[in-house]
Amino acid sequence: MKAVDWVVDKIAGVAKKLWAKLKGAGKKVKDRFSGKPGSATDRPPQVRLRAAVREATALMGRPDATTESVTAGLGPIRERHALAALELDSGSGHDRKVTAKINPQLSSDSRKIPSPDELRAIREHAQRVIQLWRINGVGEVFKGAGRAKRRDILLDAGGRYNSYSRPGGDENAPKINTGDLVEVAAEPGLRRVAAATGSTLLVNPALYLVDAEGAKLGGDLGELDFLLLGKEHVRVLSAKTNSQQFTPSKDTRSLDLFRTIPDNPAAFDFASNYRGWGPTGNISNKSRTVGAAVFSKGMSPVRIDRFRAYYLNREQTKTVSVEPLHPKGQGEGDRGYTLRMDLADLVELYIREIAKGL
Repeated sequence: MKAVDWVVDKIAGVAKKLWAKLKGAGKKVKDRFSGKPGSATDRPPQVRLRAAVREATALMGRPDATTESVTAGLGPIRERHALAALELDSGSGHDRKVTAKINPQLSSDSRKIPSPDELRAIREHAQRVIQLWRINGVGEVFKGAGRAKRRDILLDAGGRYNSYSRPGGDENAPKINTGDLVEVAAEPGLRRVAAATGSTLLVNPALYLVDAEGAKLGGDLGELDFLLLGKEHVRVLSAKTNSQQFTPSKDTRSLDLFRTIPDNPAAFDFASNYRGWGPTGNISNKSRTVGAAVFSKGMSPVRIDRFRAYYLNREQTKTVSVEPLHPKGQGEGDRGYTLRMDLADLVELYIREIAKGL
């Protein structure tokens, strides 16, 4: 009887130990799939690093990825894989990569990630391009093209595609040129520069003759891409997709007109001489002209005398410069501003957004 009891006790003990092992293993599996804190440490560090980098890379690869959205998504990934750190590192321009750390560390490949305001600006401009291309028929050519041809269409290479032509008489067609691709991407960064230096940024300031109601008469007499106005320095920034296209004479001449045109009915004759209209050019607007005004993005129209007093006074115009603004990687010098991205990156962002919308 004692022998039987001993055998029974022995079997019961073995069964308890086996059950404890099975229960422990089952708990580990359950914890691993339930995502309980600490359960990830059961996996080897390299496995956790690779998994975290893989998830972070997918996060960076989303079409709507921005620096803010990626940064916000890294926290849950870091916790899920019990990492010491998971960081979005800055590279050159828009290059970003994620570095995962435990004791060893592992970095992802780089991805091009714009800031939220840059992506928003590029998307808004892409919609304007889409609107124009639906009107002038370029959209159908773009949809059927390969990547290289899409790039040429976007940049209107050699003028072969007339990408930004406006059908005659269609006032609803957006007015766009290739330089706008750079302008749009540059504006958010220039606003940050203006805020940091206490300057004023004017976007696309354009000069027009106006009537007694303040309405525009005819087309613009001169338009600038950007005016960056400091306390003692006026900078005219000319946006180009290629730095070799920059010639300061046109912008210098336009700025001179801003500084010299009279703000009274004589503005018509002054503009006529400046633009070379001849004795009959735009003659229907002569009797209606009361002066000139500046129209700028995000700003109410300002009569030119008031504009000069506020923005182009003697102190501000002690130093005046006309400088280029272009994508990086085009022989940056001491003058002007460059985007944080090169032309290939910029084109890729636009192509992606336009392809989604067409």
